[in-house]
Amino acid sequence: MDFIDQFEKHYNYDCNYMRKMAKANPKAFETFVNFLPMGQVGKSLPSDVLWTAKIAAMLTEDCGACVQLNITMALEAGVDKNIVQNIVKSPNALNDDLKLVYDFAKAVATNQEDHHSIQKIVEQKFSADQLTELALAIASTKIYPSIKRALGDFKSCSLYQFSI
Repeated sequence: MDFIDQFEKHYNYDCNYMRKMAKANPKAFETFVNFLPMGQVGKSLPSDVLWTAKIAAMLTEDCGACVQLNITMALEAGVDKNIVQNIVKSPNALNDDLKLVYDFAKAVATNQEDHHSIQKIVEQKFSADQLTELALAIASTKIYPSIKRALGDFKSCSLYQFSI
Protein backbone atom coordinates (compact mmCIF):
# COMPACT_ATOMS: atom_id res chain seq x y z
CA MET A 1 0.00 0.00 0.00
CA ASP A 2 3.01 2.30 0.28
CA PHE A 3 2.92 2.71 -3.50
CA ILE A 4 -0.71 3.84 -3.38
CA ASP A 5 -0.15 6.26 -0.50
CA GLN A 6 2.93 7.76 -2.14
CA PHE A 7 1.21 8.11 -5.51
CA GLU A 8 -1.87 9.66 -3.94
CA LYS A 9 0.16 12.15 -1.92
CA HIS A 10 2.54 13.08 -4.73
CA TYR A 11 -0.21 13.68 -7.30
CA ASN A 12 -3.06 14.72 -5.01
CA TYR A 13 -5.07 11.99 -6.73
CA ASP A 14 -7.81 9.85 -5.22
CA CYS A 15 -6.51 6.26 -5.27
CA ASN A 16 -9.45 4.60 -3.51
CA TYR A 17 -10.15 2.48 -6.56
CA MET A 18 -6.62 1.04 -6.25
CA ARG A 19 -7.20 0.26 -2.58
CA LYS A 20 -10.47 -1.48 -3.50
CA MET A 21 -8.66 -3.60 -6.05
CA ALA A 22 -5.77 -4.45 -3.73
CA LYS A 23 -8.13 -5.48 -0.94
CA ALA A 24 -10.63 -7.41 -3.06
CA ASN A 25 -8.17 -9.22 -5.30
CA PRO A 26 -4.44 -8.79 -4.66
CA LYS A 27 -3.54 -10.85 -7.75
CA ALA A 28 -5.66 -8.61 -9.98
CA PHE A 29 -4.10 -5.55 -8.37
CA GLU A 30 -0.65 -6.96 -9.09
CA THR A 31 -1.65 -7.34 -12.74
CA PHE A 32 -2.83 -3.71 -12.73
CA VAL A 33 0.47 -2.51 -11.23
CA ASN A 34 2.39 -4.47 -13.87
CA PHE A 35 0.35 -2.68 -16.53
CA LEU A 36 1.30 0.82 -15.34
CA PRO A 37 4.55 1.15 -17.36
CA MET A 38 2.61 0.67 -20.61
CA GLY A 39 1.47 4.28 -20.61
CA GLN A 40 4.96 5.61 -19.93
CA VAL A 41 6.73 3.80 -22.73
CA GLY A 42 7.56 6.96 -24.74
CA LYS A 43 11.33 6.52 -25.04
CA SER A 44 11.61 7.50 -28.70
CA LEU A 45 8.92 10.18 -28.63
CA PRO A 46 9.49 13.75 -27.52
CA SER A 47 7.64 14.40 -24.24
CA ASP A 48 5.30 16.94 -25.80
CA VAL A 49 4.20 14.41 -28.44
CA LEU A 50 3.67 11.62 -25.90
CA TRP A 51 1.67 13.78 -23.50
CA THR A 52 -0.36 15.38 -26.28
CA ALA A 53 -1.49 11.91 -27.31
CA LYS A 54 -2.18 10.80 -23.75
CA ILE A 55 -4.14 13.88 -22.70
CA ALA A 56 -6.10 14.10 -25.96
CA ALA A 57 -7.11 10.45 -25.63
CA MET A 58 -7.95 10.89 -21.95
CA LEU A 59 -10.21 13.81 -22.80
CA THR A 60 -12.42 11.41 -24.75
CA GLU A 61 -13.18 9.59 -21.52
CA ASP A 62 -14.61 12.71 -19.81
CA CYS A 63 -12.57 11.81 -16.77
CA GLY A 64 -11.65 14.95 -14.89
CA ALA A 65 -9.43 13.37 -12.26
CA CYS A 66 -7.50 11.31 -14.80
CA VAL A 67 -7.05 14.27 -17.15
CA GLN A 68 -5.79 16.35 -14.24
CA LEU A 69 -3.37 13.58 -13.29
CA ASN A 70 -2.03 13.49 -16.86
CA ILE A 71 -1.71 17.28 -16.91
CA THR A 72 0.32 17.14 -13.70
CA MET A 73 2.49 14.32 -15.05
CA ALA A 74 3.05 16.15 -18.35
CA LEU A 75 4.18 19.28 -16.54
CA GLU A 76 6.38 17.14 -14.29
CA ALA A 77 7.91 15.58 -17.42
CA GLY A 78 8.88 19.06 -18.62
CA VAL A 79 6.17 19.71 -21.21
CA ASP A 80 5.71 23.44 -21.65
CA LYS A 81 2.75 24.81 -19.71
CA ASN A 82 1.39 26.60 -22.80
CA ILE A 83 1.37 23.37 -24.77
CA VAL A 84 -0.50 21.57 -22.00
CA GLN A 85 -2.98 24.41 -21.75
CA ASN A 86 -3.56 24.29 -25.51
CA ILE A 87 -4.08 20.53 -25.47
CA VAL A 88 -6.88 20.96 -22.94
CA LYS A 89 -8.42 24.27 -23.89
CA SER A 90 -7.29 25.34 -27.39
CA PRO A 91 -6.09 22.40 -29.49
CA ASN A 92 -6.24 24.49 -32.67
CA ALA A 93 -3.44 26.63 -31.20
CA LEU A 94 -1.03 23.65 -31.13
CA ASN A 95 1.73 23.58 -33.71
CA ASP A 96 1.02 21.43 -36.77
CA ASP A 97 2.77 18.28 -35.51
CA LEU A 98 1.13 18.37 -32.07
CA LYS A 99 -2.26 19.16 -33.60
CA LEU A 100 -1.82 16.12 -35.83
CA VAL A 101 -1.01 13.96 -32.80
CA TYR A 102 -3.97 15.43 -30.92
CA ASP A 103 -6.35 14.71 -33.80
CA PHE A 104 -4.89 11.23 -34.27
CA ALA A 105 -5.24 10.37 -30.58
CA LYS A 106 -8.84 11.61 -30.49
CA ALA A 107 -9.68 9.74 -33.69
CA VAL A 108 -8.20 6.47 -32.44
CA ALA A 109 -9.68 6.81 -28.95
CA THR A 110 -13.16 7.46 -30.32
CA ASN A 111 -12.87 5.02 -33.23
CA GLN A 112 -13.61 7.71 -35.81
CA GLU A 113 -14.22 6.33 -39.27
CA ASP A 114 -11.63 8.67 -40.80
CA HIS A 115 -8.81 7.77 -38.41
CA HIS A 116 -7.14 5.81 -41.24
CA SER A 117 -6.56 8.99 -43.26
CA ILE A 118 -4.99 10.68 -40.23
CA GLN A 119 -2.94 7.55 -39.55
CA LYS A 120 -1.37 7.72 -43.01
CA ILE A 121 -0.11 11.22 -42.26
CA VAL A 122 1.11 10.17 -38.81
CA GLU A 123 2.99 7.22 -40.36
CA GLN A 124 4.84 9.68 -42.62
CA LYS A 125 5.83 11.90 -39.66
CA PHE A 126 6.80 9.24 -37.12
CA SER A 127 8.87 6.08 -37.23
CA ALA A 128 7.36 2.65 -36.65
CA ASP A 129 8.70 2.52 -33.08
CA GLN A 130 7.28 5.97 -32.36
CA LEU A 131 3.91 4.96 -33.81
CA THR A 132 3.94 1.90 -31.56
CA GLU A 133 4.57 4.12 -28.53
CA LEU A 134 1.74 6.43 -29.61
CA ALA A 135 -0.56 3.41 -29.86
CA LEU A 136 0.32 2.26 -26.34
CA ALA A 137 -0.03 5.78 -24.93
CA ILE A 138 -3.48 6.20 -26.47
CA ALA A 139 -4.69 2.73 -25.48
CA SER A 140 -3.43 3.01 -21.92
CA THR A 141 -5.63 6.02 -21.19
CA LYS A 142 -8.80 3.94 -21.51
CA ILE A 143 -7.85 1.55 -18.72
CA TYR A 144 -8.07 3.84 -15.71
CA PRO A 145 -11.51 5.39 -16.26
CA SER A 146 -12.87 1.99 -17.28
CA ILE A 147 -11.60 0.34 -14.10
CA LYS A 148 -12.81 3.19 -11.93
CA ARG A 149 -16.27 3.13 -13.47
CA ALA A 150 -16.51 -0.66 -13.25
CA LEU A 151 -15.63 -0.49 -9.55
CA GLY A 152 -18.32 2.14 -8.97
CA ASP A 153 -15.92 5.05 -8.50
CA PHE A 154 -17.96 7.42 -10.68
CA LYS A 155 -17.51 10.51 -8.53
CA SER A 156 -13.85 10.84 -9.45
CA CYS A 157 -14.62 10.44 -13.17
CA SER A 158 -16.50 13.70 -13.58
CA LEU A 159 -15.62 16.83 -15.50
CA TYR A 160 -14.17 19.82 -13.70
CA GLN A 161 -11.88 22.77 -14.27
CA PHE A 162 -8.30 21.73 -14.79
CA SER A 163 -5.33 23.23 -13.01
CA ILE A 164 -2.44 23.93 -15.36
